[in-house]
Amino acid sequence: SILYASFHMDKQTYKKASVLEPYFTGGAARVTRDGKLLACVCGEEVKVVDIATGAVLRTIEGDTEPVTALAVSPDCKTLVAASRSLMLRVYDLQSGQLKRSWRVHKAAVADMAIDASGGYVATASADRTIKVWDLEAGFCTHSFVGHSGVVLRVMFHPKQLQLFSGGDDSEVRVWDLVEKRCTATLQAHFSAVTCLALSPDGWLLLSGGRDKVVVAWDLRTNSKVATIPVYEAVEGMVCCPLGSTFPNTERPPAAGAATKGAKKMAFFATAGEKGRIKLWRTDTATCVYECEPEGGSSAAAAAAAREYTDLCLLPAGSGLMATTGDARLLFYYCEQMPSTSGAGSSSSSLVLRRQLVGNIDEVTDVRLVGGASPLTPSHIAVASNCEVIRLFEMGSLSCTTSLVGHKDTVLAMDAATWGKDNSGGASSSWHSGWDQEGVVVSGGKDAEVRVWAVPSGRCLGVGVGHVGAVSAVALGRKGSPPKFIVSAGADKLLKVWDLADLLEAAAASASLEGNEVTKRSKKAKANDQQALLVGKHAVASLRVSAAVAGHDKDINTVAVAPNDSLIATGSQDRTVKIWRLPSLVPVTTLKGHKRGVWCVEFSPVDQAVITASGDKTVKMWTLADGGSCVRTFEGHTATVLRASFATAGTQVLSAGADGLVKLWSLRTGECVNTFDEHTGKIWAMTSGGKAESVLVTGGADATVVVWRDSTEEDAAAAAAEEDLVYEREQALANALADHDFASAARLAFDLKHPGRLLSVIQRTAGGVAVGGSAGQEARRLLSGLVEHMSDEDVRTALEYCRSWNTNTRNCHASS
Repeated sequence: SILYASFHMDKQTYKKASVLEPYFTGGAARVTRDGKLLACVCGEEVKVVDIATGAVLRTIEGDTEPVTALAVSPDCKTLVAASRSLMLRVYDLQSGQLKRSWRVHKAAVADMAIDASGGYVATASADRTIKVWDLEAGFCTHSFVGHSGVVLRVMFHPKQLQLFSGGDDSEVRVWDLVEKRCTATLQAHFSAVTCLALSPDGWLLLSGGRDKVVVAWDLRTNSKVATIPVYEAVEGMVCCPLGSTFPNTERPPAAGAATKGAKKMAFFATAGEKGRIKLWRTDTATCVYECEPEGGSSAAAAAAAREYTDLCLLPAGSGLMATTGDARLLFYYCEQMPSTSGAGSSSSSLVLRRQLVGNIDEVTDVRLVGGASPLTPSHIAVASNCEVIRLFEMGSLSCTTSLVGHKDTVLAMDAATWGKDNSGGASSSWHSGWDQEGVVVSGGKDAEVRVWAVPSGRCLGVGVGHVGAVSAVALGRKGSPPKFIVSAGADKLLKVWDLADLLEAAAASASLEGNEVTKRSKKAKANDQQALLVGKHAVASLRVSAAVAGHDKDINTVAVAPNDSLIATGSQDRTVKIWRLPSLVPVTTLKGHKRGVWCVEFSPVDQAVITASGDKTVKMWTLADGGSCVRTFEGHTATVLRASFATAGTQVLSAGADGLVKLWSLRTGECVNTFDEHTGKIWAMTSGGKAESVLVTGGADATVVVWRDSTEEDAAAAAAEEDLVYEREQALANALADHDFASAARLAFDLKHPGRLLSVIQRTAGGVAVGGSAGQEARRLLSGLVEHMSDEDVRTALEYCRSWNTNTRNCHASS
């Protein structure tokens, strides 16, 4: 550590590298026809997101009222948005500029659709009317009245001059755009009609509702063809296009030559309250395919499945995008998977390949995990105000895995990474048959402690025994893998859980399942049985090795010493206690904070700890003399919620309820720098990577910020700037010596030396009032200087003139 500190300079600055921010708060989300962009409702704004990277490309400001409906033109150039202000606003999708706006209805717009030509938009409103508008001119071309309730869905026929609508009056209506009247009222539902879809040939209309059925209608006769029970309230529905590779949607050879009286066949997908996508066939009213829920087919995954609120078809029928009730966008793609029926055969499946989390909600904890080694983390584990932990890829910040198992909000996490490099070291052999890169440990309001494999997201074990929320967890820090877990929480209990046996069993099960181990000794048979149990995705139970009642009030934080000999706990009782492992014998109690302690961490190089408290301070304590405070860092204006050592223990990072991240010098106790990117409390902070160059923070503003240490870059840039100044100084001296006053004036102005610039002007004018040949030369010099000035440069020049005018000796130069 001493060598590390000597070869790495103290950190000075962090720069924001990427941000995971809210861009979808529920409601409408529309994919452009080219499949590149996604327009999402985010409160009063519309966010345009790059689907490939998940980055927010632009934010389209609204009119201070929540957006209720969206539509994107077929040419991907126009975005139409309606809000509760009852205004319809038309934007240029590429630039985000507002083209025009007008008032459309007497109540909020619930849905809208743009026709195939891109020239007209239909709006469905809570005032029970439907209107069609000319997008270019902004006038109403059609106004339809007939529904007796809120109109929830509207859809243009792609080939015929027809419009379809569905409402909460359980009716589906067909409108003729030429005759401007309702040509059919289709009644078969017993609840609100929430979605409409057309078959590929355009003659079969499908309507889905909250009565848990889908009805197929023949548009030639406006009669009901079939009723398909789907056993869930339907919120989204699309028809599978011809030639698509959706699973089990191959048409039989005789499908094109339908016999008289035979039901018309079409395949369609539904999504609704159960959080699953299902594919159906109209003529047989059967489900031909059902997607596995996110997180697998376990009962926990099924219980955690979120309701789907919408479903749309991806371009070219390549897949589906489902919108969830917790503001996520799930992208399912059609892929050929190896079939179990025979060698060499394959079948199509819908596979969840991409997940965009539009709003992660209030962040409770973050950790860096995965990667080839602890120095190159590949993912960020984010726990927010829900029971699911999500893994985000470091580069694109797209969600790759969800850890499903907790029954209530996850409050705390810790992580350990060992990578996949098994080339050497005594500790590498234990996981030589395992393809996982590390583990995440979590605790939540459900009073459980869980262990997860990374990056697969599989739950390896669960610890049950706490009688209150688990608000703090920590892994052992010595060795790979960590040997134990420490947990604490609202029940004031401190528990130590054995972890080594669980990970050994998980690694052994991976070897057995992969047929990498064929023979084992008799002594290992018992371990084989446990390994096979874990290998079948059963969740093992963690064993408590020690437990003690730790504090008088809730325990907020727990930390483990680098050598695994001590544990530190911080509590709302304003104390920090040090415990000796393995039997949890109390060593000392640190007193001095005036409010509850929110964070504690051991120094990586000294016998010391730092603590963060509600009294707005960070304190450093030495353990060598029994526990005395040796340094207090003051500067935060609200509760300090996180603190950690940096730069091999020579600096401290802190974050608090004031939304600030501060960097402190341990030697002087002074604040080196302050970073401000959050708008709310910062509940979570972690650092890692090579030389601790990566810092991640998350807070109550539902934002995760990834910071990069830019100290060396800034120092190099400052040195380069200094060299450039020296070069310009020398060039200015040379120009004055050569009487090249035009170049000298330009250099003096660029260097922001008004005194030298004044001297150049006076020397050009011959040191007399501006007039005659000398004055004309001065004017030519100044004209050449002003000619290439920017607006900011002109402002600076005028400020120089104002200053010169205050002195009679210099006023001639300013004129």
